[in-house]
Amino acid sequence: FTKPRIFAHPCLLGAMGKKGKQEAPPEPVEDPPEEEEREATPPLPDGSDSAILRSLGWEVFIMPATRRRYFYSKTRQEARVQPPYHAILGLEESQFRSLTKDAMWKAFYAQRVRYKRREPNGSLSEELQNP
Repeated sequence: FTKPRIFAHPCLLGAMGKKGKQEAPPEPVEDPPEEEEREATPPLPDGSDSAILRSLGWEVFIMPATRRRYFYSKTRQEARVQPPYHAILGLEESQFRSLTKDAMWKAFYAQRVRYKRREPNGSLSEELQNP
C-alpha cells in the first residue's frame, strides 16, 4: 500500500508561504493632521468670478473633500460639475437632443462677436471688450 500524493492548487502555492520566513513588521499609521496643520482652502480657479456666469445666475464653488469646482444656480436650485455651456451660448438646454452642430457653432460665434473687440478692419481681436 502506497501513501497517496497530495497536490496543491497553483493559486494556493504562493499564498502558503515558506516556513521560517519572517514577515516585515507593519508600517506605523500616521494620525490625520490637526485643524491648524491642514492646508487652507485653495483659491478659486481663474474664471470663477465670471461676469457671464453671474449674469446667468451661476456661482462657482469648491467641493471641500475633493477640492474640485462645481457650479451652482440658486434660481434653478441646481448644482453641477460642468459649466452651463448651453446657457452661456444662449441655447435652451432642454432642446440639446435636437440641436445640430451647425446651430451650436452659430451660437458660439454670435457670443464671440458679442464679447470680443473688433479691429478697424472688421476682424475680431483676441482682446475682450470689458476684461
